Amino acid sequence: MPTCAFVRVPALATYPDVTVTCGPTERDETDPQAVTNPALIIEVLSRSTVEYDAGDKFEHYKTLPSPQQYVLVSHREPSLEVWTLADDGWRRAIVRDEARTDREFLDVRELYESAGEP
Repeated sequence: MPTCAFVRVPALATYPDVTVTCGPTERDETDPQAVTNPALIIEVLSRSTVEYDAGDKFEHYKTLPSPQQYVLVSHREPSLEVWTLADDGWRRAIVRDEARTDREFLDVRELYESAGEP
């Protein structure tokens, strides 16, 4: 069953909207509530967080060895900014409506409709 957890990087403790780990969860030595090995991090943006979540916070997450994807859910329109770690670094894709990502088919419109339009 999914649980919410803090994510701790060396310079930051943060509470993402969704965190997914693969395999055993690794905990911070000083804070057992904090996860240090997220594979997927999802942030739902707001007017007050969009710059920080897409900028400095993402840079902090990149210092961890475990993240494979970082997803920013737009508060303005039905779209996702999906960052996927590839062999040559992080690759960005914007997903709108119905689209295929590197990992699977996403129906973004359905996602937003089930949560209520932004």
